[in-house]
Amino acid sequence: MTEEATNTPALPHPDAVTGEGDSLVEAIHAGAKALDLEPSMVEHKLDISHFRSAKTGAVQGMDTVKVFVWPSDPAVIEATEAARAWLAELLKKMDFEAQVQARILDGTITLKVITERGGHLVGRRGVTLEAVHTLLQEVVGKANPDFSYKIDVADNRRDDRDRDRDRDRGRDRDRGRGRDRDRDRDRGRGRDRDRDRGRGRDRDRGDHRSRDRDRDRDRDRGRDRDRGRDDDRGRDEKRDRTRQQDIERLAHRVARRVKKTGEAELIRKELNSYARRIVHMVVADYEGVVTESVGDGSHKQVRILPDGGGAAPETTAEA
Repeated sequence: MTEEATNTPALPHPDAVTGEGDSLVEAIHAGAKALDLEPSMVEHKLDISHFRSAKTGAVQGMDTVKVFVWPSDPAVIEATEAARAWLAELLKKMDFEAQVQARILDGTITLKVITERGGHLVGRRGVTLEAVHTLLQEVVGKANPDFSYKIDVADNRRDDRDRDRDRDRGRDRDRGRGRDRDRDRDRGRGRDRDRDRGRGRDRDRGDHRSRDRDRDRDRDRGRDRDRGRDDDRGRDEKRDRTRQQDIERLAHRVARRVKKTGEAELIRKELNSYARRIVHMVVADYEGVVTESVGDGSHKQVRILPDGGGAAPETTAEA
């Protein structure tokens, strides 16, 4: 790979700008901000050259992610905004104070409702939310039949209750641990007193055999403890190496298959940021094949697809 190719990658769209961040989501938000658009109104593609050395072209680890970002198709933007505005107006008429966010992925428009009355909006066994979704499909779906629709409800009060419950559980665990520490400390003090009395009797009798046995026993315990730590550390390192090798083999296998068939594939298993970076770096060595992360949160899935696009995956790759 030449230096020119490394430093000046081809733009995937005439209106594309670059966005950079600590994660893919942050990079997309940065690019959308540069375009003065909502993140849900843009398309993106991972800038693979960001992970290559400018001098040698070799793959290198980076602390940030860089993407190309460009405006979505006007029809996509119009449909997404229409769905968001319709739901926001309906909730207002239903006397719900709520914030509605919209995003689109693979032809599905997801509307996230943030409210303190999430339970009331969902309704008993979900009947209220189902009715709202049916209206959405009938009204907005008929006007934009090329898209499917999904509604997610986030209950702020329920989230606060969950956090309070987790905090209380943590306090209970801490109190339990404190009692255990106190009990162990008292037991240790009792053992120390008994051992001191035994040593005093040994000194009075002039018999040092008890102290020798204590010293040997403590030495053996220390050796056993060190050996156990080394064994645990070795098992952890071996498990991490095996996991990394499995991810690398999977990435190689799927990348070769995508390059051969020209059809995108999705690695179904959700991966953390370290595992996704392994996949991105492995696939970066294949010409004509790129990767993109799919989903929200710290654990996401990775799609491997031909450079320049690719049909939605008909099958998923097992991790």
